[in-house]
Amino acid sequence: MTVVEMYQELEEAIQKLKEEIREKGKVKEWPSSYSIVLGSETLPDFHEYMVKYYNKNRPIWAEAFQQIYIWQFVALYKSEQGLIDYYDMFKENNNCNIIVAVSKYLKENGYCNIYKYYVAPIVTYHQQKSKYFEYPHSILQKTRDWIVTEEGQKVVWNFYVDVLKKNKLELLESEKEKL
Repeated sequence: MTVVEMYQELEEAIQKLKEEIREKGKVKEWPSSYSIVLGSETLPDFHEYMVKYYNKNRPIWAEAFQQIYIWQFVALYKSEQGLIDYYDMFKENNNCNIIVAVSKYLKENGYCNIYKYYVAPIVTYHQQKSKYFEYPHSILQKTRDWIVTEEGQKVVWNFYVDVLKKNKLELLESEKEKL
C-alpha cells in the first residue's frame, strides 16, 4: 500500500467516525493499535511503513507515533503486564532516553493527556532506582484504565491523526525517495 493510499484510508476512517458520532451520538469503538475498526488497517499500515522507512534516524514525531502505538497495544492486549514489559524493555537496556524524548515531545506538542499517563511509570522508577524495583500496581492500573476508556482511546486516536496530518508531506516525500 502506498502512502497516498494510507492517507486516503485515514480520511475514510475519519469520515466514518464523524458519521457514527452524528448518527449515534458516540463512537462504539475507536481505531487503535489493537483493533482494526471500520474495516481500516490505517494505523497498522502507517506503523509498518515507519518501522521500515525510519529504521535508523527516526524523527521524534515518528518515534512518538511508534512508541505510543506499541504502548497502547501492550496495554490493550496484555493489560498491566504488557505495560510492565514495555517499560522494562527500556529499563533493562539502561536506556530510558527514548521514553524521555517521547515524553518531552508529547508535552511540548500539547498531548498532555497522553503525556501524564505515559511518563508516570518511568518517573516512579527514576525516583526509586533499585535493583529490585517493581512498578507500583496503582500507577500501572491507572494508566491502563485510562487507555481502555472511551476518552483514552479517543485522545490517542486524535494523537495519531494529528501527528500523521502534521507530517503528511514528509511521509509523502519519503515514499518518493524509496523509488
